[in-house]
Amino acid sequence: ASPDDTDKAGLSSLTSLFRQKNHEVGELKIAQGEEVPEDCALLVVAAPQRPLTPVEVASVRRYLERGGDAILCL
Repeated sequence: ASPDDTDKAGLSSLTSLFRQKNHEVGELKIAQGEEVPEDCALLVVAAPQRPLTPVEVASVRRYLERGGDAILCL
């Protein structure tokens, strides 16, 4: 789900809350090898449309091993 989805399963309310608290919200392309940024305060994986690929799992794992925080809504 996109951070700006406004439908029932969307994340726009959560996104609005984070933005009100002056947090940057965006999407990552970890499937294409993009790493979770070092300055990421919280990684949210919400309602993926398919199982995570090995590349995505490895990226999330590296982020968590660096001490990152995450909410995984699988």
